[in-house]
Amino acid sequence: MKGKSSIYEMHLCDDIAEDLASAMSAAKDAMDYYMETALLAKELGDKMTASGQALQTVAGLSGAPGAADNGQKAMAASKSLTQGFLGEREAYETCLAAYKLGKEYEGTDFTDSGNAIAAEHATKDMKKTVGAVVSGATATHDEIIKTYPAVDQVVFGDEPDGGDAAAMKLKPLVDGEELKEPDFRVASYAFDTTYEPAQSSCSGVSTGLPMMGLGKTGCELACEATVYPDVCVGYSFYTLTGADDICFMFADVQTVETFTGPEPSLIQKSGKKADADPAGAFCGIKMSLMATGYKPKGEWKKTSRDFGGGSMAIKTDLTEYAAPAMADLTLGAVTLEKAP
Repeated sequence: MKGKSSIYEMHLCDDIAEDLASAMSAAKDAMDYYMETALLAKELGDKMTASGQALQTVAGLSGAPGAADNGQKAMAASKSLTQGFLGEREAYETCLAAYKLGKEYEGTDFTDSGNAIAAEHATKDMKKTVGAVVSGATATHDEIIKTYPAVDQVVFGDEPDGGDAAAMKLKPLVDGEELKEPDFRVASYAFDTTYEPAQSSCSGVSTGLPMMGLGKTGCELACEATVYPDVCVGYSFYTLTGADDICFMFADVQTVETFTGPEPSLIQKSGKKADADPAGAFCGIKMSLMATGYKPKGEWKKTSRDFGGGSMAIKTDLTEYAAPAMADLTLGAVTLEKAP
């Protein structure tokens, strides 16, 4: 009986060690995925906030309230990126604590009941939370795709999800292949086919999150590809001084603002004149829709000034964002520690 007891005890210890190792491997992968997506989402969200602030400032100094509203929308929308991952924070922290406990007891003698109990407790907590951690990371990844559809291919070196129309539409652009650019016309074309503004902007019913770093060409491709849950009929794209380019897509274009340039807009403020930073703006609507009678529902505000303190070339190329270095993530009083 003593021999049988020893053999049983050995198998039991092996099972505890194997379960712990397996749980720790799955937990580490899940937590790394969570932190990687959280860090990238925070980075893109911060960029969106900065672009929104820059747009709101230049729009205010250029007499463009519609563009200023777009800037405000960007700052509000950025919260889904900078804070959305916190939804599974509790599961992540529980998983992390269990993983650390597992690291302490990894390789110890599990014939010792104290060691065995601690290892089993760590294994149980990791198994219990790893699913929620992965789900949280996946949800954050989905938010990133909404604001930067090329993320899988550009950042992670993976093929884009075939079910994501915008990502697939951007693939030739990412690959540097020749492509037929979508036919968009400046929004004022719907009112006057002969007028060509120096710059243009529009506001309306937004669809999806503002998109970052796509360039004007990428913005058009993403708009053309967006048909669900709303069809994108047009977009407003901005190139900004000191901030990333930003694109707003609309299910319905309402107010259109055009700028003749080239004189910069100066607004009297506290007895001093304020100069706007150079900026570029373009609002495009699908020509296929305008050809069948589509027209913005609101006003056309034709302005005899420039958008920004001097015109800035519209950015056309895609920004290639990089995967963030793994690090602890601090958001206000909250700090998420990366898995060791």
